[in-house]
Amino acid sequence: MSFTLEETMDDWFSLIGGVNSASIEGSPDEWAEILEAIKKGESKRFTRCAVEKEIGGYKLYSPRNASSKRDEVFVSHSEITEFVEMIEEVLHQHDMDEIKEAFFDWTN
Repeated sequence: MSFTLEETMDDWFSLIGGVNSASIEGSPDEWAEILEAIKKGESKRFTRCAVEKEIGGYKLYSPRNASSKRDEVFVSHSEITEFVEMIEEVLHQHDMDEIKEAFFDWTN
């Protein structure tokens, strides 16, 4: 796969990569809903991130910044399982970090 989901600032993640090196931002909740839409074979749209089901896969883009194909990432059906697993792992790790931080704050 030619893209990754990276934490860019507190509680924001950016999908970076693809052929055109697009950067698509969203909150953890938005990315979780994007994943649910993909799993259900649906489309979902937020201000900064969106997914549309297309022939052959899914197009991810930023509605706010989408002015050309450069701002899109296409995930084919053959890549979708790996893509979903990658996003789930990043979100799970983020949740675990939040839990650890809250516990640390509570114990100190």
